[in-house]
Amino acid sequence: MLAFLGRTEIAENLSMTVVTAIIGTVITYCIKSFKETKEEEKLRFDRETNNVKQEEVWTNKEV
Repeated sequence: MLAFLGRTEIAENLSMTVVTAIIGTVITYCIKSFKETKEEEKLRFDRETNNVKQEEVWTNKEV
């Protein structure tokens, strides 16, 4: 709408800000999700290889 009113510079700046915010949010979510999945797989691998019960892994009890 700003572009139609002749305010192209404001429209460009606003759209760049919106796109940057969206891309930043998506990248942050992807990194967080990757780390969580990696940690879950590590815990699953530890339980399977060491025959450790799930409660012991989560509560940090000594085995």
